[in-house]
Amino acid sequence: MLVKPTTKKGKEMSNEAKNKIPGFVSQRAFQKANQLYMKQERKDGKFVDPVSKEFVAAGQEKGRKGEYLVMQMLQDMGYKVEMLSGTDEYDLRVKIKGTWHRVEVKTAAQGRSCDNFIYSGIKTTHYDLLATVFVGYDYTSVQISGTEGKRFIDVYGSNFCGSNWESRPTSKVICFNKFRTHCKLRGTEAFFDMTKKNVERLV
Repeated sequence: MLVKPTTKKGKEMSNEAKNKIPGFVSQRAFQKANQLYMKQERKDGKFVDPVSKEFVAAGQEKGRKGEYLVMQMLQDMGYKVEMLSGTDEYDLRVKIKGTWHRVEVKTAAQGRSCDNFIYSGIKTTHYDLLATVFVGYDYTSVQISGTEGKRFIDVYGSNFCGSNWESRPTSKVICFNKFRTHCKLRGTEAFFDMTKKNVERLV
């Protein structure tokens, strides 16, 4: 519990008297230090978009939030969607044009030092569509990819085995820059903004 500085008579101490206390921290000094802390140290310090801040505040659960976000977006497009909740090698099943498709969802927050988005644990043989959630400093957006995206990740993605490499199958890591693209794409159409038109062009 915070107690305001008081005089011997119990009255609140004046600002002039407070400033005479050795090492006294003024509110202004604290606010300046706190702003610097928020920007440099807190994981959500650079994130100004309310949606992005909510994702970052979720910590390790941001991936789960990403799954629910993609499910809701697909439902809003009129598709029937099932959440698998870890019962299979992919996250969602969606019925598009009368056929069920496997959807993997990966979520990444923009890096504080390099400003990139890094997606790991991608198993390209285990899904039909990959939804990548970009949690940027001032926006959140989703891209969708299919067969061409798989080929690109297989060629340009790095191998990732995780901490328990003996028991986990090899998967891929792919890094997108702050513009949500990759230097090796060079005009290749593989990753698209997630709209209904782009979803249906991939199946």
